[in-house]
Amino acid sequence: MAKRSTRRRGLFLLFLALLVAIASTWLNGLWIAQKKSESKEAKQSRVSHYFTEFSLMSTDAEGVVEYTLTGRHFSRWSGKDWSEVSEPRLITFEAKKQSNKMTAKKAIMLHKKDVLELHDNVNIKDFNSDPVSVLTTDFLRYYPKKRIINTEATVKFVSGTTVLTGKGMDSKLDENTLRIHSDVHTTFEQK
Repeated sequence: MAKRSTRRRGLFLLFLALLVAIASTWLNGLWIAQKKSESKEAKQSRVSHYFTEFSLMSTDAEGVVEYTLTGRHFSRWSGKDWSEVSEPRLITFEAKKQSNKMTAKKAIMLHKKDVLELHDNVNIKDFNSDPVSVLTTDFLRYYPKKRIINTEATVKFVSGTTVLTGKGMDSKLDENTLRIHSDVHTTFEQK
């Protein structure tokens, strides 16, 4: 009887050891799968390029400067089709002359769409107008190849003694046109 009891106890311990081994293998497999998933996510969110006090220049096929972009920081992430620029300063050129200066707190470059989105305290100075005109808004899109800017946000346009405000705007920089979408108000200040 004592032999039988010892044998049962031995079989029970063997069964328990097999159960622990199977559970450990299963948990280890789950842990490895979790680490692979975390590693893939980390690679996709890792900064691949980071520059401070940088300057970029875009030229056409003949080497003529179309615009320059400078800023405090430039960040590009692996696996993302956009970059972020803090305190961007964008200068556009027309006939080899500086034509517009755009500044903001932040910009997002959407590479596949060839769009630069300017965010927070956006200011544009137009050097081709006399007197120099200034447009301010909270958000603006700039399409460098088409030389178009637009927004759905509230805008304020100041040129000399004229102040124009409204909601939403489109402008073709090459044609010096500005179209306000709605809620247009104009004031003229006397000097």
